[in-house]
Amino acid sequence: MSATPGAATQTKLQIQWVPLESVHLNPENPRLNDPAVEPVMNSIARFGFRVPIVVNARTGLIEAGNTRWKAAQRMGLTEIPVIFADDDEITALAFALADNRTAEIAQWDEPSLADLLRRLEAEGELAASAFSHDDLGSLLARLDLAERQGREETFDAAAALEAKPEGYGDWATTVSSAATAPIPRTGSD
Repeated sequence: MSATPGAATQTKLQIQWVPLESVHLNPENPRLNDPAVEPVMNSIARFGFRVPIVVNARTGLIEAGNTRWKAAQRMGLTEIPVIFADDDEITALAFALADNRTAEIAQWDEPSLADLLRRLEAEGELAASAFSHDDLGSLLARLDLAERQGREETFDAAAALEAKPEGYGDWATTVSSAATAPIPRTGSD
């Protein structure tokens, strides 16, 4: 199924600053986001509120941004940036789930991520990324293990046979002949 522009994509988004208490967490939100609240608080404190909360204009319930709302509340903010969406119940539900699920589907290019995190660490800004030193250490260990497992120990017999060490005459022929020669039988068989 391909995405086709619809009426919703034609609407110009308008960010409004509204009182925190005028917006409500969606009680049906299946996301367990409490562990993410503190990193989001740190992000808002460091960068400001750069991503508005999407709120259903009909119900006042959050469609996207429950964690940002919890972070704002814990920070004592009285106003938050929102985008109001005039969605029916099913559209609101579908958008809320899609907003979370599409972020999960994406994957990290781990070598590139490691490079970026090392840069931030060198500048003393790793914590601003919501990655910890433990996260970076685990990532580097995974990459090191993957690299070691990716290296195959191979032996090229043909190249070894052609290498003929000095002083061994026709070494390759001797080795080949020995490998195919019959094994002598002893009287004990």
